Amino acid sequence: MTFQLVIIWALVISVTVWFFRDERQRAARRLEERAAHFASAPAYRYHAPVAQTTSPEMARRTAGLSDTQRRYFEELARQGQ
Repeated sequence: MTFQLVIIWALVISVTVWFFRDERQRAARRLEERAAHFASAPAYRYHAPVAQTTSPEMARRTAGLSDTQRRYFEELARQGQ
């Protein structure tokens, strides 16, 4: 009986080690494949930045406010002056 338990536990441990080692190797292979793809795919190569059509001074920051909210805060600011 003891011998059978030792054999069962040895089998469980060996299968567990084998599984985790195989999963680590599989993850490493996938990472290498992804790295090779990113290194050779033309979509991931450097592209020169596109020139801005408007200057940053002209760009108006709305901070995610709707037109109604923006008008309310502008009116509130005018009343406070």
